[in-house]
Amino acid sequence: MTNKNVPELRFEGFEDDWEQRKVFQFAKDTYGGGTPKTSVKEFWNGAIPWIQSSDLETNRLFNVSPKKKITDEAVQKSATKIIPSNSIAIVTRVGVGKLALMSFEYATSQDFLSLSELQVDPYFGSYSLYTMLQKELNNIQGTSIKGMTKSDLLEKRIMIPKNAEEQKKIGTLFKQLDYTITLHQCKLEQLKRIKKAFLQLLFPVDDEKIPRLRFADFEEDWGQRQLKDVLKSHSFKQYLAEPRLKGEFEIIQQGDKPIIGYAEGEAFAEYADVTLFGDHTVSLYKPKRPFFVATDGVKILSADGFDGQYLFSTLERYKPESQGYKRHFTILKNEGIWFTKNSDEQIKIGSFFKQLDNTIALYQHKSNQLEQLKQAYLQKMFI
Repeated sequence: MTNKNVPELRFEGFEDDWEQRKVFQFAKDTYGGGTPKTSVKEFWNGAIPWIQSSDLETNRLFNVSPKKKITDEAVQKSATKIIPSNSIAIVTRVGVGKLALMSFEYATSQDFLSLSELQVDPYFGSYSLYTMLQKELNNIQGTSIKGMTKSDLLEKRIMIPKNAEEQKKIGTLFKQLDYTITLHQCKLEQLKRIKKAFLQLLFPVDDEKIPRLRFADFEEDWGQRQLKDVLKSHSFKQYLAEPRLKGEFEIIQQGDKPIIGYAEGEAFAEYADVTLFGDHTVSLYKPKRPFFVATDGVKILSADGFDGQYLFSTLERYKPESQGYKRHFTILKNEGIWFTKNSDEQIKIGSFFKQLDNTIALYQHKSNQLEQLKQAYLQKMFI
């Protein structure tokens, strides 16, 4: 029979049952919050960090960066309080489920309950509260409940180890795991910024006839056209397919998650030459194998005289900004572009961005794997 008083996965050397505590027993003191009058500008030019729900992220329990700071007078003339460092700030209303361990003194809006003078390991306490809140969120999804009262939160029960050393080991493990996830996410964002910069550097800007940065041995001027003069939109009707869980070929939809399912049959075969454009979402997708499409909003585009990978990079450089849920293909076609006619230069540019995209995908995959590992450990190392 499974022992409900110990976690499924545990550090070696710890055998005692865990014990039940109410949330109010995690801390000697608790604080609420408030919002100083926004009409009094002098309240909002101080040095005291004041946090609101939007400053916190659901899966990030540390390193909060407050966007606003208030004065001592603002604290004195409102319901907000100055809360000691090493307190846990928990959102109880708008954005319920978010929390953070604060490494500095701060104040909060009325949407928070803060636990201070902690009686548990700070990191273990943060992750155990996070795990409990995620379970509560799952229970209230689909209901009209938008939060929980502070008194209800303080009465919630959580199982914790009696041994302070076990608490510390668990807290440290998740702290290090989150640190590793953050490093990968920072690298991922850095790579995305680098790619954005190279899209500006490797294509001409405004009336310049050559790019600011260029591969060696290429000197001729680039040409200028509108995309409607070079793009070819392929018929999609015979490649529309209903998604299934299994099949030989991918079905592509527009948006951030392009692969919606799979299908059998005669797929679009000339995948190397084309880029898929989301008419409503302005998304771009470079297929790596034959494919089907999910809707008529996925435009199958090629261009005579353009290497397939180079076309994808060109469209990334010149695609329009999203204007909401509307047809963007007409806008795209009217965009003016600079392009090189030299096939060798096209291949070099396309290959460069493909390699950069592969590196970005690698870091994204690793980051996703680490996040999945964290969630699995949270399930197995807490009760």
